[in-house]
Amino acid sequence: MNILIVEDNHHLSELLSKYFKLQKHLCHVAPGGQIALSLMQTKIYDLVFLDLAMPGFSGYDVIESLKKNDTIKDQKIIVLTAVTLDQTDIDFLLNQGVHVVLQKPVPLTQLISYVSQNFPIP
Repeated sequence: MNILIVEDNHHLSELLSKYFKLQKHLCHVAPGGQIALSLMQTKIYDLVFLDLAMPGFSGYDVIESLKKNDTIKDQKIIVLTAVTLDQTDIDFLLNQGVHVVLQKPVPLTQLISYVSQNFPIP
C-alpha cells in the first residue's frame, strides 16, 4: 500500500511512518498542506492521513483544492485531527469526499485496526 501522511507534528508523522514501513508499505510524509497537495496532484495514494490544523495551508485547504480539481474522489482520505468537530463539521467533511474523521489522540492499535478492516491490502 502507498500511504501519504500529512501532518505537521513531526513525532506523530514519524511514528505512523515507521509503523507502516515496518509493515512493508511505501510511506511518504508531507509536513504541510501545500506539499501534500503537490504530491497528491501527481500521484494517487492508497491511503492519505490528513491533519486539518496546519499552519499556512491547512487540511481544509487541501480538501477544498482537491474538490475544486475534482480529484478528491481519487484519494482515500482519513482525517486525523485534534480540532473539536461537531456532527455538522464531520458530515461536511464526509460530503466533501473524506472517508472518515478520527479525533486525536487515536490509539495506534485502534487506527491500525480501522485501516486493516476498511482498506485491506489487495
